[in-house]
Amino acid sequence: GTSWQTIEGDSSANHIYGVCTYASVNPASLCQSAPSSPVHHYQLAYASQALTCQAQTVTVSACADAACSTRYTSGTSSLAVSPGGSAISFVGSTTTNIAVRSAQTVSLAVSNASPAAVNATLCSIDGGTPSSNCNLTFAYSGLLVQAPDLIAGKADTLTVTAVRTSDNSASCVPAFAKVSRPVQFWSTYVSPNEGSSPVLLGGSAISGNRGSPTTLTLNFNASGQAPLLLNYADAGQVQIDARYVGSSASGDVGLTMDGADTFISRPYGLHLSTDASCSAASVAGCTVLRAAGDSFQLRIRAVAWQADGEPRTAAKLADNPSTPNFRLSDIAVASTLVAPAGGDNGSLSRASCPVSDSPTSCDLSESEVGVFTISATPPSGGYFGYTVDGGQSDLVGRFTPAYLGASASAQLTPACGTFSYQQQEIGFATGQAPLLTVTGYNRQGGVTRNYDRGDFWRLSA
Repeated sequence: GTSWQTIEGDSSANHIYGVCTYASVNPASLCQSAPSSPVHHYQLAYASQALTCQAQTVTVSACADAACSTRYTSGTSSLAVSPGGSAISFVGSTTTNIAVRSAQTVSLAVSNASPAAVNATLCSIDGGTPSSNCNLTFAYSGLLVQAPDLIAGKADTLTVTAVRTSDNSASCVPAFAKVSRPVQFWSTYVSPNEGSSPVLLGGSAISGNRGSPTTLTLNFNASGQAPLLLNYADAGQVQIDARYVGSSASGDVGLTMDGADTFISRPYGLHLSTDASCSAASVAGCTVLRAAGDSFQLRIRAVAWQADGEPRTAAKLADNPSTPNFRLSDIAVASTLVAPAGGDNGSLSRASCPVSDSPTSCDLSESEVGVFTISATPPSGGYFGYTVDGGQSDLVGRFTPAYLGASASAQLTPACGTFSYQQQEIGFATGQAPLLTVTGYNRQGGVTRNYDRGDFWRLSA
């Protein structure tokens, strides 16, 4: 008749919480409550490339949930990142530097943390999925790859710098100067982890396979730097790796220098379209799209850049290339009444649409009668810390009532006070002449306020 149940264990504190031996015994008399902490876990984020001649920057976050989507900000966290890190205090997240002066692989760890985390430290390397792998390799020499974040389709300059640790100090000095060297490149999709668009360096598409890299000849200046134009036509997070392998022709057989960096590519805007669009905001210019309250599809397509200053309207973005790797939830959508003038704006059936693939379709309904435009607005800072510009549709509609309701009223007045003779003319009571009331309704039974305005009233006067 025994019943064993382990609720939670904490070996670091040399005791176990929640082990009860007999089901008949009150657990509260045997079991000690586990301590609570506002920090779910601490998370470290850093680049995989590290050099002995410079400190490595590490982003430290106090995570309030398993996904680290929220940070602990109700108080100050204090800790040290070892090896080589000094004690730091912060709220939510911060950066710290780790310096290791000899070539080796180290394992980063959090020490003396307050408040203590409930779970073990996780590490995100090169923007990848956080895991328990917190290794970091420091090398005497390497290629510093500095890839700028992009607007999809718009090129910017990537810089590769060949550096090594100085013979006389711990500082970095150029490994190459005023020479040309072959450097291998390849790219990796990070988020999402698949795609079809290649990364372009210097106008050439580089390999997406580590086993068969693309070799480009770089011209290093006196500072050991070689610039290249970087372009990527899609959206997402991508990593670029670079490797130099020495040769007898260069007199550096056995030398290998690696480098890597990630960049974010974001869409230029969102192209919005529906099943039909209007040539003019009028009854004559718009055929019936749907009844008010009936579902229709809004198609959202994230697009790449084509020209600076291009308006983010449906007409202007229609020929912009798509960025199929764009993913973002909770894109706010809203409608604005264009016609009839002075009417009720109504509302859409939902406030936001997710984009899990581009293009994507979002089912909506409009509560009112009329012609509208629809806007889509991504959340501020919601795309890898960037705010993606949204877009506006062409004229959408015309929306009509789903059905009409009719009611009538009238009241007679007796000709002789309280009665009337047969065949005697009987008049209507004052203000009670026959009245016909016609009301437009949407599919959900709500009254449409715009049906009796101007040309949208479809009955003869």
